Amino acid sequence: MTAPRVSKPAFLLLSILTSSLLCADSTQSLAAVHKRLQDHRGLAQHHALVFAGEITRMQAIPRPRCSAGVEHRVTYRISEILWLESDSPDAPGYTVHKGFIDCTEKPLPSPPFAVGTKVLVYCETERDFACLAPVEFTRQHEMKVRTWLDEVRSEEGGPALLQIHEKLFESAALLRKTSPGVPPVLNGEPHRPFLFVGQITRIQKMSDFPMFGVLPRLEMDIAVSHVLWGDYKQAVVPAWCNSAKCGGAALGEKVIMHCYATRSRAECSAPAPYSEDAVKKVESWITQETGQ
Repeated sequence: MTAPRVSKPAFLLLSILTSSLLCADSTQSLAAVHKRLQDHRGLAQHHALVFAGEITRMQAIPRPRCSAGVEHRVTYRISEILWLESDSPDAPGYTVHKGFIDCTEKPLPSPPFAVGTKVLVYCETERDFACLAPVEFTRQHEMKVRTWLDEVRSEEGGPALLQIHEKLFESAALLRKTSPGVPPVLNGEPHRPFLFVGQITRIQKMSDFPMFGVLPRLEMDIAVSHVLWGDYKQAVVPAWCNSAKCGGAALGEKVIMHCYATRSRAECSAPAPYSEDAVKKVESWITQETGQ
């Protein structure tokens, strides 16, 4: 018994319908990415990562608690970073494991997705990787995502300056809830928020041989050039540096930072590179958020 033959018109119709369905999937996935990129506060709060990469593994792991009996998992290898915060450890060559631990996600449609497929991916890394459905990599899709990221940079100046904007928003909101002249209290300690321009004069280097496998907290000092907002009178800001990269800071670099002054060292955002355009953005945010 031979398989039924498909006429050319029917085959053509099937091809058109398949292409339309894939296009619809890509359109929905792109729209979801665009919606997240338009939410600038969400980008900062959830520590967004956008990258181009490829699928290196697709798994169906047995899970008795899942109604379908399996949990679908996909692994991506990053080939190019499109948006990343300066303290993030992710880099080209790193892998991202996306596990659908709530058992509600469906497996990626194959085709177009399979091991080796190039993709564009939006993830949020606040606690663990939470990624949207991938977008099949095409030149047209790449240009759209890059254009949307350029729009974010035009308004926010980049990941580090975006985080400073978010910190300013949070500080201004906290001060509005606090009695005048009384510094807000975070974790049981008074914190005085301020925003300034300065130059990095010292970065403590990490020991190559940390004691007992515990990495020391790094430190850096920033000489104050100009306080943009808040009450800070000292000539130098001694700051905690919460990652091995020190927020991408370089010795001697002129930067913009948001900090909370405490009794000992200041708790600061990652430094944003100084530019006149960046200062103008920050000053406009100060006026917008505080009325000053």
